[in-house]
Amino acid sequence: MQTLISVEKARSLILDAVRALPAETVQFDASLGRTLAADLVSQDDIPPFANSAMDGFALRAEDVAG
Repeated sequence: MQTLISVEKARSLILDAVRALPAETVQFDASLGRTLAADLVSQDDIPPFANSAMDGFALRAEDVAG
């Protein structure tokens, strides 16, 4: 009969057994399905203006009740 272990112990065992792969440079067309090694931030706003029809906006229910 097997003994159960805690989620924390299982997580620790898994993370101790794996290592991140090294970063590598690939051509853009070969990058599909890959993950960036670092954040990529655009220097330009896209679109270059406020566009609530596409970006949307948030409301609190209590502010619009009634």
